[in-house]
Amino acid sequence: MRKGYDHKVLEIDGVFWGFCLGADFTSEHEWGIKGLYRSFGIPEETKKLGVKSCKASFFPEDEIHFKEDGKEAVLVLRRCMRYCSADFLKLWDEGSVEDVCKVLAELYYSGGGFGGDDKDPDLSTAWSENDFGIRVRGDKKIAQLKELYEAMKKKNICFLFLGGYLIGNAGLCICIADKVPEELNQQMIEKQKEDRKLKKADEKTDAKSHLKMILANAGKQYFALSPRWSPKGRNKTKYDITYLLNPMGQDKYKWGEFTVEELLQWAEDKGPVIMKKKID
Repeated sequence: MRKGYDHKVLEIDGVFWGFCLGADFTSEHEWGIKGLYRSFGIPEETKKLGVKSCKASFFPEDEIHFKEDGKEAVLVLRRCMRYCSADFLKLWDEGSVEDVCKVLAELYYSGGGFGGDDKDPDLSTAWSENDFGIRVRGDKKIAQLKELYEAMKKKNICFLFLGGYLIGNAGLCICIADKVPEELNQQMIEKQKEDRKLKKADEKTDAKSHLKMILANAGKQYFALSPRWSPKGRNKTKYDITYLLNPMGQDKYKWGEFTVEELLQWAEDKGPVIMKKKID
């Protein structure tokens, strides 16, 4: 799991409703959260919209670990902690949160450890497709983290990505479901409707162009290939969408937005995805 930046406590008018874990420019934050959905019994495909579409139906008791010591608290979802050494499990039971987090950082966290940052030294976060960690200091934040943990036990939490919504922060947010502001819920519903239209356009485009099969057969791999609506007149393409490409092999290939035609050129080692060789 990788450290999240630009994280924050989610509050409106003094009412706590979750934590934004932030994000970083790393592949672990681009692969989605299918593993978290499985852990909490959330279906990947659903006709539900808004908070209802991403609300927990199960509490993974064996995977969730909460610890507080009066100064700090930590909430971690990590499947493999159940297989930790007896020494670590004893440390979890008897040691301080600080000592536990040092070991957690060494075992599981990459890309910045598990410490706070300049914006909020009393909050630190990390997450990936399958797991997450939240560490806090101070009475108020400890109480908030404990409230989130208690909501998890009641299956009253949801997982949101709120970049561009009410709070503006990008990255994974873990929220108390019945406290999510209704204005935000309505924004989510409208965006999900639009996303579903885009998904259908993606499927139609792929069926017509065979883009993903052609890229796979050409050995072109990527961390993400995300569809976008193509503004009329801006891109020379016969399709309604373009793709935001985050390719593997970025010493050879460019990251950016490309048309279907340009990505098909990439499969032939041509076109704008290919980096131009530097002349010494």
